[in-house]
Amino acid sequence: MSENKFRYVFKNKNFGDYSFYYLTLGEIERGASLKIFQSGMIENDYELISRDRYTGLKDKNGKEIYGEDLVGLWMPDEYREGYLINKSFADPFKVIWKRGGFVCEFEGETQFLDEYFDASEDLEIIGNSYENPELREIK
Repeated sequence: MSENKFRYVFKNKNFGDYSFYYLTLGEIERGASLKIFQSGMIENDYELISRDRYTGLKDKNGKEIYGEDLVGLWMPDEYREGYLINKSFADPFKVIWKRGGFVCEFEGETQFLDEYFDASEDLEIIGNSYENPELREIK
């Protein structure tokens, strides 16, 4: 089982920029999240807009995948003599918590991330719902 981690997302009310803080459940229980709020985030006009949970998976580049991340899928598209020789980037989607786990909508079906994909080979983070508003409509 993966470690429980969370990404705290803050947005500056005046400038619209984002700050991200990553904490384990143990750190939260020991008061680390309180230190974030005491660090001047509120006084500097930042507001907490989300707490995203770590999926327990990493993408093909070793980056941790969190809920609300926008992820692209590398699909096999060319084989030669039984060996995969080429993959193409297709079908981006947003990672969401649904039905008791992290899922994506893929080819019209809801798929659990850890059951359908080999995240370390097939998935690549292309952004998140906060910093990439132009990609928010991705399912």
